[in-house]
Amino acid sequence: MLSIREKCESIAQTSILVYIQTRHYGQTLKVRDMKDLQISEDILPVGEFKTHASRVIRRLQTTKRPFVITQNGKPAAVLLTPAEFDRLNEHARFLEAVDEGYSDSAAGRVIDDAALTSELDEALGLLEP
Repeated sequence: MLSIREKCESIAQTSILVYIQTRHYGQTLKVRDMKDLQISEDILPVGEFKTHASRVIRRLQTTKRPFVITQNGKPAAVLLTPAEFDRLNEHARFLEAVDEGYSDSAAGRVIDDAALTSELDEALGLLEP
Protein backbone atom coordinates (compact mmCIF):
# COMPACT_ATOMS: atom_id res chain seq x y z
CA MET A 1 0.00 0.00 0.00
CA LEU A 2 1.34 3.43 -0.96
CA SER A 3 1.89 6.15 1.61
CA ILE A 4 0.21 9.52 1.10
CA ARG A 5 3.56 10.98 0.04
CA GLU A 6 4.07 8.21 -2.55
CA LYS A 7 0.53 8.75 -3.89
CA CYS A 8 1.14 12.50 -4.17
CA GLU A 9 4.45 11.96 -5.96
CA SER A 10 2.76 9.52 -8.32
CA ILE A 11 0.04 12.08 -9.11
CA ALA A 12 2.62 14.83 -9.49
CA GLN A 13 4.62 12.80 -12.02
CA THR A 14 1.71 13.02 -14.47
CA SER A 15 1.74 16.82 -14.44
CA ILE A 16 4.11 19.38 -15.95
CA LEU A 17 7.87 19.77 -15.87
CA VAL A 18 8.54 21.61 -12.64
CA TYR A 19 11.20 21.34 -10.01
CA ILE A 20 10.02 22.16 -6.56
CA GLN A 21 12.11 22.06 -3.43
CA THR A 22 9.83 21.08 -0.58
CA ARG A 23 10.45 23.00 2.62
CA HIS A 24 10.17 20.15 5.07
CA TYR A 25 11.65 17.17 3.31
CA GLY A 26 14.46 18.69 1.24
CA GLN A 27 13.55 16.60 -1.78
CA THR A 28 13.06 17.79 -5.33
CA LEU A 29 10.02 16.51 -7.19
CA LYS A 30 10.46 16.29 -10.94
CA VAL A 31 7.15 16.51 -12.71
CA ARG A 32 6.88 16.05 -16.46
CA ASP A 33 4.36 16.78 -19.15
CA MET A 34 5.53 19.98 -20.83
CA LYS A 35 7.41 19.55 -24.10
CA ASP A 36 11.20 19.87 -23.94
CA LEU A 37 12.74 23.19 -24.82
CA GLN A 38 14.66 23.15 -28.11
CA ILE A 39 17.66 25.40 -27.45
CA SER A 40 18.26 26.21 -31.13
CA GLU A 41 14.61 27.12 -31.78
CA ASP A 42 12.97 28.22 -28.55
CA ILE A 43 15.27 30.93 -27.20
CA LEU A 44 14.68 34.32 -28.78
CA PRO A 45 16.10 37.79 -28.22
CA VAL A 46 13.40 40.29 -27.27
CA GLY A 47 13.95 42.21 -30.54
CA GLU A 48 13.28 39.11 -32.64
CA PHE A 49 10.21 38.35 -30.55
CA LYS A 50 8.88 41.89 -31.11
CA THR A 51 9.45 41.63 -34.86
CA HIS A 52 7.90 38.16 -35.24
CA ALA A 53 5.45 37.97 -32.30
CA SER A 54 2.55 36.64 -34.37
CA ARG A 55 4.68 33.89 -35.91
CA VAL A 56 6.17 32.96 -32.51
CA ILE A 57 2.69 32.68 -30.97
CA ARG A 58 1.48 30.46 -33.84
CA ARG A 59 4.55 28.24 -33.39
CA LEU A 60 3.91 28.15 -29.64
CA GLN A 61 0.37 26.89 -30.28
CA THR A 62 1.67 24.26 -32.72
CA THR A 63 4.69 22.93 -30.83
CA LYS A 64 3.37 23.43 -27.27
CA ARG A 65 6.96 24.17 -26.25
CA PRO A 66 7.76 27.22 -24.10
CA PHE A 67 9.86 30.07 -25.49
CA VAL A 68 12.54 31.84 -23.49
CA ILE A 69 12.77 35.54 -24.35
CA THR A 70 16.19 37.05 -23.66
CA GLN A 71 17.20 40.62 -23.04
CA ASN A 72 20.86 41.58 -23.23
CA GLY A 73 21.69 37.89 -23.59
CA LYS A 74 19.98 36.85 -20.33
CA PRO A 75 16.62 35.14 -19.82
CA ALA A 76 13.97 37.81 -19.23
CA ALA A 77 10.65 36.00 -19.77
CA VAL A 78 9.08 32.68 -20.66
CA LEU A 79 6.19 32.44 -23.09
CA LEU A 80 3.73 29.59 -22.45
CA THR A 81 0.37 28.58 -23.86
CA PRO A 82 -2.58 29.49 -21.60
CA ALA A 83 -3.18 25.77 -20.98
CA GLU A 84 0.44 25.28 -19.83
CA PHE A 85 0.18 28.34 -17.59
CA ASP A 86 -3.06 27.03 -16.04
CA ARG A 87 -1.49 23.59 -15.45
CA LEU A 88 1.53 25.19 -13.80
CA ASN A 89 -0.69 27.19 -11.45
CA GLU A 90 -2.89 24.20 -10.63
CA HIS A 91 0.14 22.05 -9.95
CA ALA A 92 1.73 24.71 -7.72
CA ARG A 93 -1.51 25.02 -5.71
CA PHE A 94 -1.65 21.22 -5.34
CA LEU A 95 1.93 21.04 -4.06
CA GLU A 96 1.30 23.93 -1.66
CA ALA A 97 -1.71 22.03 -0.28
CA VAL A 98 0.37 18.86 0.11
CA ASP A 99 3.10 20.85 1.84
CA GLU A 100 0.50 22.41 4.15
CA GLY A 101 -0.80 18.92 4.95
CA TYR A 102 2.71 17.73 5.83
CA SER A 103 3.13 20.79 8.07
CA ASP A 104 -0.19 20.12 9.79
CA SER A 105 0.75 16.47 10.30
CA ALA A 106 4.16 17.35 11.71
CA ALA A 107 2.57 19.89 14.07
CA GLY A 108 -0.03 17.36 15.25
CA ARG A 109 -2.97 19.21 13.66
CA VAL A 110 -4.68 16.03 12.46
CA ILE A 111 -7.74 13.97 13.41
CA ASP A 112 -8.54 10.34 12.74
CA ASP A 113 -11.27 9.09 10.38
CA ALA A 114 -13.79 8.38 13.13
CA ALA A 115 -13.44 11.89 14.57
CA LEU A 116 -13.75 13.44 11.10
CA THR A 117 -16.85 11.39 10.33
CA SER A 118 -18.37 12.41 13.64
CA GLU A 119 -17.64 16.12 13.04
CA LEU A 120 -19.05 15.97 9.50
CA ASP A 121 -22.17 14.12 10.64
CA GLU A 122 -22.69 16.72 13.35
CA ALA A 123 -22.18 19.65 10.98
CA LEU A 124 -24.00 18.25 7.92
CA GLY A 125 -26.28 15.58 9.32
CA LEU A 126 -26.10 11.86 8.72
CA LEU A 127 -25.83 10.76 5.13
CA GLU A 128 -28.14 7.98 4.03
CA PRO A 129 -26.39 4.92 2.52
